Amino acid sequence: MKKGFFALLLIGIFALSSNSFANSITYEGSIDSLNQVDYFHFSLTHDTWFSMDLELETSTTEFDPVMYLFADDGDLGYSDYRRYNDDGGAGLNSLIDTWILAGDYVAAISDYPFSVWEAISGTNPSNRYGSYSLFVSSDYGTVSSSDVAPVPEPGTLLLLGSGLAGLAFYRRKRMK
Repeated sequence: MKKGFFALLLIGIFALSSNSFANSITYEGSIDSLNQVDYFHFSLTHDTWFSMDLELETSTTEFDPVMYLFADDGDLGYSDYRRYNDDGGAGLNSLIDTWILAGDYVAAISDYPFSVWEAISGTNPSNRYGSYSLFVSSDYGTVSSSDVAPVPEPGTLLLLGSGLAGLAFYRRKRMK
């Protein structure tokens, strides 16, 4: 009876861990030199409603962020352009909120004025600087990036915790 219970428990744990998704990631970036464009690469595993929210982390209100979203096929060009957002003024945050297909993407971030051609070429004549946090999230599927450190999924933590609890239980039972 106990073996059946533990087998069922392990099957449940594996099912939970396989259905866990990292639906959001955070990237810390900054524009800190002349002509700088910051790029953030990420992937989506499913077609989904997608949000990319840039929040300023600087006391300087002159920095006016502009974001572009491109499909990432390895060769950035105008045909890769998907969306853009100019927040509407210095010191304000930017947001791209849209339906997006599964695939690889790159966000280009710099200071206003910032055209699509400057985003593609990687240069911007602006001379204002600032730090920001970029929050990328999806309603379904996994958002991943090699630009940020991986964070353990809740299912992985549950699996690790249950394994440790099982080892403790086994050791205690064996000691008796």
